[in-house]
Amino acid sequence: MKLTLNHPLWFFSLLGLGIAIPLSYLKFFCEKKKKITSTVTIIADIGGTNSRFQVVGIDATMQKPKVYFKKTYSTQNYDNFTDLFHQFLKDSKADSPHFPNNAVLAVAGPVRNGTVTASNIKKWGELNGYSIKNEFNLENCVFLNDFEAIGYAIIKLEKQDFFQINEEARAEEDQKIAVMGPGTGLGYCTMVPAPFHKGNRYYVWGGEGGHAAFSPVTQEHSDYMFWLM
Repeated sequence: MKLTLNHPLWFFSLLGLGIAIPLSYLKFFCEKKKKITSTVTIIADIGGTNSRFQVVGIDATMQKPKVYFKKTYSTQNYDNFTDLFHQFLKDSKADSPHFPNNAVLAVAGPVRNGTVTASNIKKWGELNGYSIKNEFNLENCVFLNDFEAIGYAIIKLEKQDFFQINEEARAEEDQKIAVMGPGTGLGYCTMVPAPFHKGNRYYVWGGEGGHAAFSPVTQEHSDYMFWLM
């Protein structure tokens, strides 16, 4: 999925950059039907070890979503995703003033045509956004690769949020950005500046670094591969 970041947007995260969902997604749900002025949305970061959920409210004029409820679950305690989703809805019902009508779910795995197979949760099989939407009576259910979601948050970091490894290097604007992070696996995404735009507009491509093969090209590469083995 390729989306453009339009400034200004608010990206909020769970546990640092555990999950980041662009406000444009939530506002889109408000504006999809003109009669809808606000929406309550489930956002989640589904990883091989932990699954972090929030229920948030947003209307078309808000710059920051309101968090109604949040909770973290041990992913491996659930035999399938629907059991986990049911549990979260049960837990959040008493604390949320409205039943969620949308879901934006960041999953550690490749997303294709609204479906995803979590890379480190094989027992769940393929997750289908359309099926989840129907089962839980939602208006929309959107899957994002987990590091694609984090990529949307990177552009909102402030200078004090960075640690520069090479002090002699000079940062340049409107350059490609690579984002990597170890978890149960190794996630990464690539951010490319949108053509003909200056500033905070990027295309984001998610990836699965932990499932990429090492392909030796030179003798030195081959020697390194055999050393690893």
